[in-house]
Amino acid sequence: MGTAHLLRRASSAFLSSTTTGPLRPRCPLPRRLRQPRAAMATDSSAAPFQKIQIQREDTTFDAYVVGKENAPGIVVLQEWWGVDYEIKNHAIHISQLGGGYRALIPDLYRGKVALDVAEAQHLMEGLDWQGKLQSSGVPYEVHIYPGCSHAFMNTSPEALKRKKGMGLTDENQEAVDLAWSRFSAWMGRFLGSA
Repeated sequence: MGTAHLLRRASSAFLSSTTTGPLRPRCPLPRRLRQPRAAMATDSSAAPFQKIQIQREDTTFDAYVVGKENAPGIVVLQEWWGVDYEIKNHAIHISQLGGGYRALIPDLYRGKVALDVAEAQHLMEGLDWQGKLQSSGVPYEVHIYPGCSHAFMNTSPEALKRKKGMGLTDENQEAVDLAWSRFSAWMGRFLGSA
């Protein structure tokens, strides 16, 4: 089965209330954005993140912010592992697309990062991403990439090692490029560029 690629807006203030169909890539990503991001940091100490706290109703949780100060913003939701090096690499990549964006990663597991599949599954239980997106009223897109397994866009050496350890051996750079191109086009369509 393919992998669902969910694209989500940070705040409805930037968006119209229309839903969207599949986007065709406007143009291919520049070569510098298509290369694997092996040179990016593998731990948070070397990354350019600002750690903030968010208060929502009766709970407080940490979030990580990266990107230009007054740039259009997007919320980057973590994978089932939690806020690890790979999701931070994606946020850095997003912050550098086009004229720049500001990416915020809420830490929904409150500092926990799964070390194995069983722990990741346990932490993810109860978080209904698809249902929350559908009920939010904000535009989003779901793309299925046939033949690609979960986390196919994770191309760092550490992610490739982790995927191979899980038996996920597919590597499809064309699908990765298409996914980033769709994402970039969606960002430009709804958020504009900084």
